[in-house]
Amino acid sequence: MFACLHMNLKEHLHLHVFHKILLVVVDIITIAIVVLSILNTRFLWHFIPLSLMFFGPFLHLFAVMTMTVITWFIAGAFGTLERKGNPVRDLCVWYFLLLVALYLVPLFIKSPCILEGKHLTSKPRLIGHKGAEHIAPENTMASFERAVDDCEVYGIESDIRISSDGEHFCMHDDTLERTTNVQEIFPERTSTLVEWFTFTDLKSLNTGSWFLERDPFGTVAELTDEQRTLYQEQTVPKLTELLDLASEHQINVLFDLRPPPEGHPYQVNFVEYTKEKLIEYGLEETEMDFMKAPNGPHYVVFIKKFDDRKLENVYNDVTFQSIRNASIAFMALNKSLFS
Repeated sequence: MFACLHMNLKEHLHLHVFHKILLVVVDIITIAIVVLSILNTRFLWHFIPLSLMFFGPFLHLFAVMTMTVITWFIAGAFGTLERKGNPVRDLCVWYFLLLVALYLVPLFIKSPCILEGKHLTSKPRLIGHKGAEHIAPENTMASFERAVDDCEVYGIESDIRISSDGEHFCMHDDTLERTTNVQEIFPERTSTLVEWFTFTDLKSLNTGSWFLERDPFGTVAELTDEQRTLYQEQTVPKLTELLDLASEHQINVLFDLRPPPEGHPYQVNFVEYTKEKLIEYGLEETEMDFMKAPNGPHYVVFIKKFDDRKLENVYNDVTFQSIRNASIAFMALNKSLFS
């Protein structure tokens, strides 16, 4: 910026040759970073207006502070220049035009940060990512129930896999090491892919104690004795248990359907098999949507039977294929919601 001021005043910068080379290198690197960032974040472009709604007022304050600081340097430059002449006049014109534009910006900012409460729109619709994973063990019935009871979610997101005997169950990781006590029950199968277990074996595992022991989000201290006892009793839930909960509370269900590994009995037709099981459960084919994830072999499945209205706008507005992970379209529950 100051270099531009010098150029406008027709003053020589007197840069050393190494300074010139460094400036060229920095410009090239900066342009490359900007181009790569644009290419790698195209799927987030439609979030930019939403981000500006929140950060616009803060960006404006930063710009005002910056202009205030620059004013001192410009005023100092004026003191060393003749009061007449095109360079000084041009500098004044551009500076004051920028200043006027900056002070007019708030007239065009539409942000909830500067709106009165009566003008605010409805609060965002929340999806419980793995239930309420910050205050309960992820992908357990306790987590799903706390998301419904404590957070008033409009839907629940989970990860669904198929066991070796054909049961759909909730589990995020490829193996059981992180969220179960598989080391104690099946020490020789610690690194075995989760789909190679029968559901009977999976049901024998504990999926809640790890949360109490590791306290991944620093929320265990806030739990009651009843909640601690409940978490210690958690096991791997079936997909049908999640659907029962959704039906009872009239909320929606969104899940990532993970493909079984090579050689698995349901590896070839896992999508068709899942549709058949959902129809057996009582869903119509028109009440479920299967969408191929753009960044992997899994499918994003949206169950819209229980409450079409609550997620209708979200579902229509978000193009799942245009983003890397459908879950990014929804707000994960976090600790701040419960404080």
